[in-house]
Formats: sequence, structure tokens, C-alpha cells
Amino acid sequence: MKVLMKGFSTTTNKIPTVTIPYMKKLFLLAFAAAFTACSDDGGTPVNENEMTLHKTEKFSPSLAAYTSGTTGSLKRVQYFEGNLVVADSTFDAQGNLFGMVEHTYTENTYIRHYTGSNQAERATKFIFDSEGRITHALDILQFPTAQNVAPTFVYNADQSISEQYVDVEAGTSNLFQTFSTNSDGFIINSTYSYTGATTSYSYNGNNISAYTYSDGANGPETINYTYYSTPVPANMQRSAIEINNAYFMYEANPSDMTNSLAYYGNAYLQSYQGYLTFEKEFNAQGYITYDKVTGTMYQLVHDSETFYYYNE
Repeated sequence: MKVLMKGFSTTTNKIPTVTIPYMKKLFLLAFAAAFTACSDDGGTPVNENEMTLHKTEKFSPSLAAYTSGTTGSLKRVQYFEGNLVVADSTFDAQGNLFGMVEHTYTENTYIRHYTGSNQAERATKFIFDSEGRITHALDILQFPTAQNVAPTFVYNADQSISEQYVDVEAGTSNLFQTFSTNSDGFIINSTYSYTGATTSYSYNGNNISAYTYSDGANGPETINYTYYSTPVPANMQRSAIEINNAYFMYEANPSDMTNSLAYYGNAYLQSYQGYLTFEKEFNAQGYITYDKVTGTMYQLVHDSETFYYYNE
């Protein structure tokens, strides 16, 4: 059932032709059905105004910089089916292919494979349990057989989650981090085993209102979040499991990981107090169509503009 989804041609910036084998179509349709299907007894009908995400175009640091050919500017194009990325390519300011990410899905695995001459090749295989929770994140290129170099996530009876590094051959494991969750399954606290550093999250409903980080030496730092009042459409919302998975799979600087909990939540972010601002636009149905991010966080510049396109 392995499906390798390619992105764009290496010589052109044109829209790709994506071929999806029959079994992959069934998988994507089943995934999407969880959001859109009617009840068997003729209950609530499908929302006639519902839209599905088709494509995003992200320009870093801006559309103007990219179209003017500014050195270092990039354009990333992603195509979606059933809210899953199926094609993913990045271009430089001259329109040449900068890099690709190949996405492979099966019933309980997801492989994210970075390729291209301008970025380091790497691939991570994520494994999920029967409830859809991530259990392993394996570096399958650098360490194709060893599982002790990637984390294992254990879901405990007390609703905590243990992130461990397991040495299969030696039969040992080392606890790296422990997460506590609330009764709804959302992460509310994390503690690093080696340093004792802690991060706690405050919620307003199911959305993070603030997080506080403390490593014992520098004292606590709290960042507050603000959100737009426009509600996220029902078919674009995520469960607690999906939000937690996004946190564990986050691909950016580890210092920036905490923000993915808020970024992938079920409200449109407006700001990370004192760090980042999000200028968003929405269509009449409440779907985001434009997102301009400005600011610097943990010495990383996050300036970008993203455009969203939907199927009706």
C-alpha cells in the first residue's frame, strides 16, 4: 500500500500532474469521510457551504520579495487531499526547484522524506497506534534499523505521555520528557528529565491562552496568545490527538516546538505576544485565504505570506 507522492518537475514551476493509485484514493476518501459523512439515520446533512483545502502557496519572506527575484526568497507549494499533503515542492527566486518533500501514507504510518540538491536529505517514519496516536518517530535514512536514535511515545494509564529513547539491542530505555494531559487529552505540562525544565499551558476552552517556560536558572517566561473571533470551520478542526501529534512531529527548531500546539489548534492565531503577529483574511464561509506572519522568535525570522485555495 506504499504510495510515493511526487511534487513538481525539476525544470519548471508549472502545476504538477499527481497520479493517485486506487488504494490511496480509498484511504484519502475514508479520511475525509470522518469529517463529512451524514449519519445512517438521515441526521445532520453535509454543510452546503463546506469547502476542502486544495492548495497553499507560501512565500518567504514575502510575495514581493519572491516575484522581484530577491536572493534567498522561496516559494513553497503544497497540494492536499482529505487534509493530507500529497505534493510538496519549494522553488527559489528564479523558479528553479529548491527541494521536495515526499509524503507516503498507509493505515498506521506516515513517511516524510526531504529531497533536493539544496537541502539535506532526510526521512522520518512516524508510526501510530490503533487510536491514531504517534508512538514512534524513526530516522530511516541515517539509522535504517536502529530505533534508539528516535523517540518512542508511551501513553500511560494516568493520562501522561512518556517520551523515551529505546535501545532495542541493549533492551534499555531512557526517559527524555514527560507530558501531562487534561481530561480532554490536551497537553497541559511537560518536564525534561535531564534538566528539570518545565513548560505549562493555560487554556481558554480548548485553545491555549498562554504558555510558561522555566529552566530553573533563568526564571519563568510567559507568552500569551490572541486569536481572531472568526471560528474555524468544522471540517478543518482537529482532535486533541491530532494536535498532540502535530506537536510531536514538528519539524522546526526545537525551541519553537511549543508554539505548534497553538498554531495547530482550533482557532485562528492573531499573535504570540511580543514575538509574532498573524495578519489573516477569510472568505464568507470562514475559511482562511491569506496569512501574513511577521516577527522573530528564538533568533529565527518567521516572515512569510501564505495563500490558501479551496475546492467547493
